[in-house]
Amino acid sequence: MKITKITEKNKKEFEGFFPGPSLRSSLPLIRIGVTDDDGAAAGALCATVFEFCTEIVSVFVIPERRRQGYGSAMLDTLRELLSGSGSDTLTATFLEDDTNKAFFSSLGFDLFPSRIQYSFSLGQLLRSPLFKRYISGGKIKPSPAIGNIEASYHKQIDTRVQNHYYDPEWSTAHFESGRLKSMLLATCSNESISIVWMESESDNPRDLMQDMSGLLKITLERFGLNRNVTFRMIFSDEKLANNMAALLGGAHHLNRDGRFLLCLCHPEAFRVKPADRAEPSQAPVNI
Repeated sequence: MKITKITEKNKKEFEGFFPGPSLRSSLPLIRIGVTDDDGAAAGALCATVFEFCTEIVSVFVIPERRRQGYGSAMLDTLRELLSGSGSDTLTATFLEDDTNKAFFSSLGFDLFPSRIQYSFSLGQLLRSPLFKRYISGGKIKPSPAIGNIEASYHKQIDTRVQNHYYDPEWSTAHFESGRLKSMLLATCSNESISIVWMESESDNPRDLMQDMSGLLKITLERFGLNRNVTFRMIFSDEKLANNMAALLGGAHHLNRDGRFLLCLCHPEAFRVKPADRAEPSQAPVNI
């Protein structure tokens, strides 16, 4: 077994192990590969690096090399690369099944109650009542990206964000009279945009539509009219999911992707011997 960093020179050996045709992100990525004793590619891991946390996007090992320590070896390498960086707390969101539970538990991850993930495509959004009623025609002014908001406003955002990790270039917020009214926190990896938090001070859907309009503007600037770009969101409140489905034009426009396991591991918890670790039985979904 040999661990290797995936670069432009060797990425073709490992591309088939990632959950998409390419991996693009506005945030730093760490990509790690593993080969067997014969030098053949056996698995790969991808993680997105945030300021205070690193999110494991995908980890995959070919079936014939599972339960042999390949997956845990890549995670050990990731931990070592991040050690002392300030971003060495690891998070992951994976389909909930017994094998993934065993794998992440054995690595010292805390597992939180699963939540249902929903998704919709850019094409569905552009055809939806949400777009026609709230976004198109200039009826709503798009909220700016948090990365472009005056620094004096960031304290209000930081107070409300709590433990949510997001990319300021893909997240939006709007203020009235200097006061934060609503915000939408998101990250982007591959052609998948994860909406990790939506919050409004009022029940007026117009506030959140300003933020959604801002996110759409960013998406179109980045991807153009690529209708396959996917928005993903995990709702803790079924009412929010129902409201979003209605805005999209019906439940058939809001895809139910399944129940996902939320995992969190602090550096000091990463203390398990590789021989004791289980291996996931299938490639996780890119979140």
